[in-house]
Amino acid sequence: MGRLDSTNTHGNHTSIAVVNSDSAVPVAALSVAMNALPGMVFVIRLRPLEIITSNAAGAAMYRSNRCATLQLLARAVAARDAEDALVLELGEAAQGYALIVLRLAKHTPEAQVLRAAALWRLTRRQTEVLGLLSCGACNKEIGIALGCSAKTVEKHVSAVLSKTGSRSRPLLLLRVLKLD
Repeated sequence: MGRLDSTNTHGNHTSIAVVNSDSAVPVAALSVAMNALPGMVFVIRLRPLEIITSNAAGAAMYRSNRCATLQLLARAVAARDAEDALVLELGEAAQGYALIVLRLAKHTPEAQVLRAAALWRLTRRQTEVLGLLSCGACNKEIGIALGCSAKTVEKHVSAVLSKTGSRSRPLLLLRVLKLD
């Protein structure tokens, strides 16, 4: 297998590309199989933790919040048999690699924000702002948490409101909560 290169979009399917692969056929078959699985699916290197490839849902999750995605994967690897993740270490030919299927509970705030970010194509920063808004943070608190000014936060909030078609923060949060 190769290493994570970039995110590619093919029609309705988005995936993280694999480069330096020995064979395109197994990679294509793996991609089709991973996109057929429910949840966010990743093939990772265990040490050091590195995403090799993912299905479309995994790619959207990674694009919207890289840090949170890597933290979820690390927790899944550490737990090995959690209810919200399936971790399968791959056989001898791919020793040191694992297939992880994340099945986030539908109604956790984290899952709702990640689904909203993917649905509305929010940037990483807009996703972070939405996550903090969903916790009840004001512009000043968000600015401190993200290391930017309250004015910059206002611009991010306005962009999120615009992308979602919401007229206010309460309506935005209501839309996030109603996502299924």
